[in-house]
Amino acid sequence: MTERRSVHLMGIGGIGVSALARIALSRGWHVTGCDRSESPLLARLRAEGADIVVGHSADHAERFRPDLLIYTAAVPEAHPELSSARLAGVEVVGRAEYLGRLMADHPGPRISIAGSHGKSTTTGMVTCALSAAGLDPTCLIGAEYRPISGNVRIGASGLFVTESCEAYSSFHSLRPDIAVVTSADADHLDHYGNAEAVLASFVRFCEGITQGGKLIFCADDPSAVEVARRVAASRPDLGQIAYSAFGALSDGWAAEDATQVEGLSTATLVLRSGATALRRVRLNLRVPGEYNIRNALATLAVADACDADLDAAVEALAAFTGVGRRFELVGEKAGVEVWDDYAHHPTEIAALLGGARAWHPGRRLVIVFQPHLYSRTRDFMQGFAEALAAGDIVIIDRIYAAREPDTMGVHGSHLVAAIGVVDPDKTVLYADSDGEAVGYLRRLTRPGDVVLTVGAGDVDAIGRAFVAP
Repeated sequence: MTERRSVHLMGIGGIGVSALARIALSRGWHVTGCDRSESPLLARLRAEGADIVVGHSADHAERFRPDLLIYTAAVPEAHPELSSARLAGVEVVGRAEYLGRLMADHPGPRISIAGSHGKSTTTGMVTCALSAAGLDPTCLIGAEYRPISGNVRIGASGLFVTESCEAYSSFHSLRPDIAVVTSADADHLDHYGNAEAVLASFVRFCEGITQGGKLIFCADDPSAVEVARRVAASRPDLGQIAYSAFGALSDGWAAEDATQVEGLSTATLVLRSGATALRRVRLNLRVPGEYNIRNALATLAVADACDADLDAAVEALAAFTGVGRRFELVGEKAGVEVWDDYAHHPTEIAALLGGARAWHPGRRLVIVFQPHLYSRTRDFMQGFAEALAAGDIVIIDRIYAAREPDTMGVHGSHLVAAIGVVDPDKTVLYADSDGEAVGYLRRLTRPGDVVLTVGAGDVDAIGRAFVAP
């Protein structure tokens, strides 16, 4: 990949594009960028040396004169800023394509962690484990991770780890040596249309694994199993490694004796080949849920594939407390704990509430859920209603539109009604503002309650406002 001295990034405030900005800054490049609104992430990037403006404009190519422009998938190809850059002779590259170039620039092993659910936490765990094992990887995570003070770790070795997003089929640009598929659930139906197209996209991603590489997949997830089955037929050269939270798995990594108590998840992780246990390690986790035991299993499978010191990896996982906005403790007020989570799909919400119940037995769960995208709310209305009905009190916030200008006739009150059908006795409320949601929390919560703010938008602001002095 040709070295460049100046790069401009459109959508620099996004978690994926900001990671590329930080890598460019680490290389001493002049970094400029723009985004549609201010955010704390923009402020941090400015402090790190980036020149950032708010708003997109066709005159940015003339103003910043970059060698290269990288843009997020949310920017349409016909955008005036892209058009003017092309006319000025600037090389214009999508974020996903550039990430693929960056991956190819590392000798490896190159690791992609994909999945409809769990990829950010698993990437954080892999970053934690491989770093502790002394492999010094470069890692890009789709969330903030406190030990690396952001979402990027710059390593000196050729080992490269990246979270790999299926949205817009962007992970098709990657050619990993090792790929992890945590799940291939139907999501992003505004792009894919149906569940079969999602499965086919994951299969195509896995078919891009380098010759003789490895596919690590979750044997507990039917969609991931189906992906592995199809890939086995099209790419027989690839090694496949399964993992499962249940001890019945005969080949691969499986958990035995899994238990969860408040503040700790434990299990014995066993690598099996037929009737032979090749390796057995005891795992203690400070993050909740059976799903995090699965994420840890995927992490050890990756570490083992990289010939890492597994004892060091397990010891590091015992200190892992999660990545940003994944069951993250916000604070406590008047005996009420507030946690925040990025879950924005029914499967994720069901897993989150199950883990929260296990960690906080006997305590009421008060859920503040902000639906993300009108299309997703429409497509999964019944699934959301069934998952959220597991809460004791449910508050529905306004739908976070993100990139969608059209409401499609969908409103948060429709989800309130759907939950009422699932459980007519459930206390379910609609909040038309952050202030109204905070008011509900102040009126309805009592000491011992656990509040969960849930969603991929800015719902975390409600929890922070509630615990503020």
